[in-house]
Amino acid sequence: MIRLVANNPHGNGISVFYDKRKNVFYKVASSVRAVSGLRNEKNGWDWYLTNILRTEKLPRLVEKDNEYARLEISKFYGEKISYTQKPENTIKRVDYFINYYLSCWPRNQQHSYHGDLTLSNIIWGDIPYVIDWEQYGNRKIFWGFDVIYLLLSIIILPYENFTIPSKNILKKLGMIFVKLEKNGVDKKILEQPAAEVKKAIKNIILPRANCEKTKFFLLKFSELEVDILDECLVRAYRYAVYDEYLETFKEK
Repeated sequence: MIRLVANNPHGNGISVFYDKRKNVFYKVASSVRAVSGLRNEKNGWDWYLTNILRTEKLPRLVEKDNEYARLEISKFYGEKISYTQKPENTIKRVDYFINYYLSCWPRNQQHSYHGDLTLSNIIWGDIPYVIDWEQYGNRKIFWGFDVIYLLLSIIILPYENFTIPSKNILKKLGMIFVKLEKNGVDKKILEQPAAEVKKAIKNIILPRANCEKTKFFLLKFSELEVDILDECLVRAYRYAVYDEYLETFKEK
């Protein structure tokens, strides 16, 4: 049995079907732009499966001409967490994913990135599996972009309007930011994460994206709202740095 899963999500011109008998997803494109998008997603899957999962079982791309293509992707098994869940319920899982990311992702400025990593794009199996590589790229972008995008998504997407995270969540985010700095994320990025992510979306990802800009949640916020969010985040980050220093001082 084959069922329709999604049709033209975010205006990308692609329909998604699931074949229950074969446990395979089919992404079907029927326009020049959508076919180009599937080719890019195929490149993303190939990079991820080859370099991160270390497997030779790659998705199959079937093309008949420049106006039709079908990408066949084997199903990954595991739990999926809704992006609408409040951060109090998801931050522990996201912290776990960040540890996984830090252990296996290439560490340089010219690295491959997912482009719009949210909880919707993670399957929690024996390891976290990253899916849906439509916005894949390997251009120069700051290291850690994907995990900072993910962190921002869990404090923004569950709410309809601009919302400041709770003190408890900010404290946990601050501790995660300290960990990211220790693992090579530029301190300048961590001092204005929302602004830096928004700039990367506008300058690097959006110009080549096969979707509407509404897909990228940060673009709906004004500069003032982004500044306010960054001010809250950088305070949490600095407090976490200070707390860590005090603990080190006490040990001496």
